[in-house]
Amino acid sequence: MLDEALIRPGRADLSFEFHNANSDQIERMFKAFYPIEEIEKEDEFSVSSPLFAEKNTGTGLTVEETDALAKKYASLVPDDLLSTAAIQGED
Repeated sequence: MLDEALIRPGRADLSFEFHNANSDQIERMFKAFYPIEEIEKEDEFSVSSPLFAEKNTGTGLTVEETDALAKKYASLVPDDLLSTAAIQGED
């Protein structure tokens, strides 16, 4: 979509093609927006601790609930329909 003058040889050394998001990317984005790691920094519990599953992610959800929501959200958005920017609401 860029003007040829901007991407002519010598002007642009590398070009990348970005594809729309697939379900794996969408699921990982969801988890990035609701990170569990923030709890680890503030709390004595770690993800490996059996007690951590009882703690919530700061969103009022358990780790398992957050994982399930990420999978459900990813399943509702068809693969290759939206860009990652569109999923973030940045398009």
